[in-house]
Amino acid sequence: AAGRHGLGVLTLGPTTDAALQHHVENWRIYEAECAKNGHVPDRRNWRITVVMHVAETREKAYEDTLFGFHEWIDYTHDVVPAPQAFPRNVPNPAQFCNDNQLGIIGTPDDAIREITRIRDTLGGFGCLLVFGNDLAPWPAQQRSFELLAEVVKPHFSKANALRQASYQRVAANIATYRP
Repeated sequence: AAGRHGLGVLTLGPTTDAALQHHVENWRIYEAECAKNGHVPDRRNWRITVVMHVAETREKAYEDTLFGFHEWIDYTHDVVPAPQAFPRNVPNPAQFCNDNQLGIIGTPDDAIREITRIRDTLGGFGCLLVFGNDLAPWPAQQRSFELLAEVVKPHFSKANALRQASYQRVAANIATYRP
């Protein structure tokens, strides 16, 4: 329908390698539908969703998500009419999430690595949307959003590229700058 009407694509679901291959096939279908209906497919209009929580350390992110991960899993079993990726009563749902590529729970570097894997597998997309699942207490969620804004987003937007290049140039030549 999105290709027929020239709309963007919203992809819901896990980020397993198998799911990503399914998304790649869906994108091919979208491109074909766009072509049949006189629209130009644009990956900038492709929205990918992911369960994510980041903190300064992976251990902190895991600890944060003990707040609400079990309740969210119960909700997905009791209310959401879809196949369940997370079994109930997993002792460490954050570890299970990461081990099974169902989301990203960890550090900003973990997020960068996994978003890169997703982007490279899909061939690019326009926007990554983080589910607001209340996995962590509100202050920890706020910190996660801050880390995404301060570290992860600038990595992909190259917002810090000039600053990083300047730092590397000065660091490599520090002896020439000192009296």
